[in-house]
Amino acid sequence: SSPVVRGRELTITATVNSKSADGVIIAQGGSLVGYSLYLRDGRFIFGVRVNKKLEELRSEPVVTGKAVKVEAHLGKDGRRTLVVDGVKVSADGPKLDPQPATGLSTGEDQGPNVGNYKSEKFRGTIRDLVLEVR
Repeated sequence: SSPVVRGRELTITATVNSKSADGVIIAQGGSLVGYSLYLRDGRFIFGVRVNKKLEELRSEPVVTGKAVKVEAHLGKDGRRTLVVDGVKVSADGPKLDPQPATGLSTGEDQGPNVGNYKSEKFRGTIRDLVLEVR
């Protein structure tokens, strides 16, 4: 079963070493509502979808081919933060509501997709992946 995330804050942490510029680290939800941490064009994206509208927060450095520590945070108020190797970006956004009906998946998005992916399947290693919901 998947964690209840509606109306709660969540934090995702991991150390990621990607062999590809594209792929999903973790996702919960689908094309109506959900969240996902993924790589596109070698950059981390933290996507949050509410009412079918996707809001993306993107890191700048290309991270393909090396071990990188990443943290994504979604506040109860919809504030999103993405920290990649200590470099932080943040933005306001919608609250995650209602509860995503589609389950939690790692290394791919089992669909329908939360994010705008070029490739769903992650190739590389994901270490110390933690999803904390408070």
